[in-house]
Order: sequence, then C-alpha cells, then structure tokens
Amino acid sequence: MVNFIKPLFLGTEKEFANLYANPIKNGQHKDSGKTDIKIMKQRSFVLHKKLSKFVQRKEAELLKTFLPQKFEYVLFIPMTEVQNNLYEHILNAIKNRDEHYRGKGLITDYTCLRKIWTHPKVLEDAWKNAVSQRNKKEVVRQKQKDHNSDDDQPDDIYDSQTGQMSVTNDWWRSLLTKTDLESIMPSNKLRTMFKILQMCEEKREKCLIFSAFVAVLNVVEYFFKKITENDETVRKELNITTPTQWHLGKDYYRLDGKTPKSIRHAMINEFNNQLNERARVFLISAKAGGQGINLIGANRVIILDTSWNPSNDQQNIFRVFRLGQKRN
Repeated sequence: MVNFIKPLFLGTEKEFANLYANPIKNGQHKDSGKTDIKIMKQRSFVLHKKLSKFVQRKEAELLKTFLPQKFEYVLFIPMTEVQNNLYEHILNAIKNRDEHYRGKGLITDYTCLRKIWTHPKVLEDAWKNAVSQRNKKEVVRQKQKDHNSDDDQPDDIYDSQTGQMSVTNDWWRSLLTKTDLESIMPSNKLRTMFKILQMCEEKREKCLIFSAFVAVLNVVEYFFKKITENDETVRKELNITTPTQWHLGKDYYRLDGKTPKSIRHAMINEFNNQLNERARVFLISAKAGGQGINLIGANRVIILDTSWNPSNDQQNIFRVFRLGQKRN
C-alpha cells in the first residue's frame, strides 16, 4: 500500500526486508538476544515515524458520530440439570485421571464443556462428524497400505489411558435420554435465543447468530426444522402459537467454511435487501464470517459462545455496527 501511494519510499522489497522486516522479526522471538531486541525497537520506531506523515490510524470510536447507538448485553444463563450432570461427569473424570496425565488435554476438555453449555445435542452432532472424519481417514489408510508408518496408531483425541473426554467418543450417551437430545428444554441458552428471535420478528428486525462450532449451527438448524415441521413438543416448549417457517435460503441463511465463495456475495446481498423481509436470520461460523463482510441488513447479533479473544467477538458485532447501519 505504501508503494502505491509513494513508490519506493521504503526502498525495494529486498531493501525493505533487510532494513526493517528482518531486523524487526529477529527481535520478536522468545530467544532473541538483547542486541536483536534493541535493533528491533530502533527500526520499529524509525518505520513508525516515517509512515506517520501519510498513514492515519483511526479506531472505531471515530464512527460513533455517524452510527446509531449500540447496546451490548451479557446474559448469564444457568445450565439445566441435564447439562450440570454432563458437566460434573467431565470434571470428575478429570479429577480421577492419572496424575501423570492431569493437565494434559486442557483445550479438548474445555472445548467439550463449551459444547455442553449450548445443548447436549451438540455433543452428538460433533461425535457424528468426528466418526465420519475418522472413517474417511481409515479409507485413506487402507489405500496407502503403509504398515511401516504411524498411521496404524489410532488418531482419536480420546485416550482411554488418560481418561480424557472428547467429541470422538460417545461417553455422554449413557447420561442422556432420547428426549434430552430432541427437546429444547435441556438448554436455557437456546430457549433464550429463540425468545430473542421471536421478539426480533415482532419488530421486523433481522439477526445474526454466531458460533465457534459448526455443530452448534447444525443443532440450531435441527430445531429450525422441527419448528417448520410443526413438531408439537418443540413448539409448545418455545410457546410458538403462530405458523413459523424456517427454510434455508429463504427464511434464514448459513455461512461456514464449506459455503462456496461463489454464492456468499449473493447470499449477503439477498439478506441485506430491505425489501426481503422474509430473510430474518443469518447463521454464521465465527471463523468463516467473523470478519470482512457487511451485514447491515441486520441490527441484532447473538454470540452463542464467546471467544478466547474478546476482539473476535467485537469483530462479529461489527458485521452490523458499521457505516450504512440505520437502526439501533
């Protein structure tokens, strides 16, 4: 970009690398020496000063005067008894692990707990996907027939020796009934989400729903389908008394890592179209659609599971809170 504005202002690509890029990178490692760190700071200071004459850095605060008000609400939603039982089962398994393995698999354990927080059915969906992926790998192994490789060892995240819970085994099955998996009641979070969607529909407002897990989006779609098919149990649980339809590509859209890039732009345009009042929800994988897209057709955002990095959640919100937004 600098070359476009001021050609060769920072020299050729090779000169820039030798003078700035490489020295700065060399001083940013854990094992960087004092000399490398000193040079890194000097070159960073010089580069910043040179660019300050024509590179303007503005934060989002600048947009506040051009945009309607933004309200953020953090809802603390208690788990149901079903979720508590699953949660405690994992915590007890971690507690009873061999001391040698305690502390290992932290990310996997935490990810498993995050799925429980949303709805127990997320565990089932994630397990089915894991089994499918594992079967595909088995087919590849059979084709390769390489008995000298490490492929003969199971690649499951689950390790019976460590007692680690994960999505690759169905440890949860003995703790859940069929009703638990088909009912909305085991999840206060999803019940709250549907209540918000009902209020948005009454006000003719569109909503984005973000999740870090594709399995969560699948479960939301599962209940969309139940409502569309007039499932009496689910409709009664959600207190839905009027005809409600949820058809993909009409009433709602979905964007995740598998959504072809060729149709993303068309979906976004259809959703943002003010005349298209039927399209009222966009399900989005946070990783695939959390940045770089404009969805000002909506003015509500639901983040079903927060990120490790708060800035990721802010990026989700800024899909609607951007220039062109007219509603609070």
